Amino acid sequence: MIIIVAFIGGIILIVASFPWLKLKGIIENIPTSKIRGSYHGLVEVKGITSGANMIKSPLTG
Repeated sequence: MIIIVAFIGGIILIVASFPWLKLKGIIENIPTSKIRGSYHGLVEVKGITSGANMIKSPLTG
């Protein structure tokens, strides 16, 4: 009985992971561009900021 429950639970976990894998693929394939020449749509922005109203990153400071 435990083997059947574990097998069904494993299948449910595998099927439930497919949307997360799709999201992971989308995030990994986002192009990186500078702020001056960004593309339309989803982009990762990379650059240096200056000024008095800068926001510090919670992870890297």
